[in-house]
Amino acid sequence: MIVQTASGDIREASDTRTEMVQKEFRRQSETSNEIAGEISMFSELENMTMQSGKIVEFNSAEKSKLF
Repeated sequence: MIVQTASGDIREASDTRTEMVQKEFRRQSETSNEIAGEISMFSELENMTMQSGKIVEFNSAEKSKLF
C-alpha cells in the first residue's frame, strides 16, 4: 500500500492525466470545483445518484435534457 500525506497546498499540472481505480474512488473536501470545456460522466452498470442537502441547480445556455 502507498500512502501520500501532505500539509499545505498541492498543485499539479500536466497535458494529460489518467487515474485508474479498480474498486472505489473517494474525494472529500469543503468545496470542490471542476472546470472544463466539456465534462462527461458515465455509469455503465449502475444508477447515478446526485444528492444535496439543499437545491440541485442546472444552469445551461441551451435546453437541458434530463430524460
